[in-house]
Amino acid sequence: MLRRIHSPVLLANVSDARARAFIALFTCDATARSLVISLLPLLVYAQLGDAQLVTVAYFLVALLGLAARALFTSAKKACASGELSTAAALLHPLDA
Repeated sequence: MLRRIHSPVLLANVSDARARAFIALFTCDATARSLVISLLPLLVYAQLGDAQLVTVAYFLVALLGLAARALFTSAKKACASGELSTAAALLHPLDA
């Protein structure tokens, strides 16, 4: 049996439907992050077969993430927001 979900104090002024949507989105985000953190290292280890290689792969991915964040910040300052959004939308299919 499901129990009642109590909304946080900051959501007290928000309608119940919006608060539930926020809680659902937050739950989806937390679930996705926990799956990535717990399952991805196991999958990488299965592919590489060495724990040290998994550590190196995670380090390189972290560096790539930092570089992408810095590049995005620089591009955001250099371009108008509409141009950056259009470029991101056009490059999104390349992400997969």
